[in-house]
Amino acid sequence: MQVEQPPAMAAQRPDWPSATDLGILRARVLLGAFGRFLIVIYFKNHLYSIISNVNLVRSNAKWDYDAHIAFIEVCEREIRKGNRPNTHLNKDGWKNLGDAFYNRMGRKYTKTQLKNKWDNMKQDWAFYNQLMRENTGLGWDATKNTIIADDDWWNQKIKVDHRYRRFRNMVLSLIRYRYDALFSDIVATG
Repeated sequence: MQVEQPPAMAAQRPDWPSATDLGILRARVLLGAFGRFLIVIYFKNHLYSIISNVNLVRSNAKWDYDAHIAFIEVCEREIRKGNRPNTHLNKDGWKNLGDAFYNRMGRKYTKTQLKNKWDNMKQDWAFYNQLMRENTGLGWDATKNTIIADDDWWNQKIKVDHRYRRFRNMVLSLIRYRYDALFSDIVATG
């Protein structure tokens, strides 16, 4: 019987036995859900698997404009399907959202990353509504989709609450028009 040899390791330490010395024919590391991974080792024609409970470091989700729009559209679709029974999507909604977002953008994000995006968008929408409701003297630039206020007003508000800084020159068309469909019936704004 011919044995499949593992590829040589380029920088193997000389005091460590090689995989061939140990009789390991093949080893694979498979990433599983929730940051666990499974190591499958074929050792002298026997299969061993080791499940590690070590959480792997995940990269931060990248939310450029296209990903943001795709996320909103997929969320709207899940809401129309009835997968948001209360303030968040249900289990099927999160799964469908993750799958549809991956199919559309090619990015595989965890439920936590998707939920963080949802929560941040909801906070932005609630703060925007509070800002517009409490400050009736503000103007609206319909061509730029921004709030019209003088620099003194912005500086005073930013000193009181740092969140105003985000909205100072921000194009607010997404929050004003698209977030409403996502959050208007689930967030108390009063």
